[in-house]
Amino acid sequence: GNDLIFKDAGTDIAHFTASSSNLIISASVSDKDVIFKASTGGSSLEIGRIDGSASSLLMGSSRKIEFGGTASSISGNGTDVDLTSTGNVNVTSTVNEANAVLIKANGGTSETINLRSFLGTGATSVQLRSDSGGITITAGATAHGIVLGNISGVPVSIGHTTSETTVNDNLTVTGDLTVNGTTTT
Repeated sequence: GNDLIFKDAGTDIAHFTASSSNLIISASVSDKDVIFKASTGGSSLEIGRIDGSASSLLMGSSRKIEFGGTASSISGNGTDVDLTSTGNVNVTSTVNEANAVLIKANGGTSETINLRSFLGTGATSVQLRSDSGGITITAGATAHGIVLGNISGVPVSIGHTTSETTVNDNLTVTGDLTVNGTTTT
């Protein structure tokens, strides 16, 4: 057809093709990349590449993909990935099945997952919320268990002022126990 073909010493390197009014850019040599560079301060700088051997989009170290300007971006340095926004960050799944949204660490026995609010001072600066179903917090079969409120002097509230709280197994109190209201056995 009307392809624009780049050759090096007779070898096809790349094709620019029109297909159904779409522009297709393709590397012709197996496992080779399409590299995007820009001139920054007079120096040639790799921004990103389409990696032929990995079948992936590879961004240069500390480069970012921006959305709607510079206020929202994804970037990485080869070790960490940063999702940055000056607005809300929403993760939404519309699939109706278990694990519709899964945040998973799979790096070894020292890994942790940290949900943290750095500057929120309100009573709900971090929320785990289900609008229709329940919430289950489960720990592995270790001596570590589940810890709620491990900072001295910080109150821990369980339950609503008019609802019941049930302990389904043994309860050990290692400090003072204050009961307000009627106790029943």
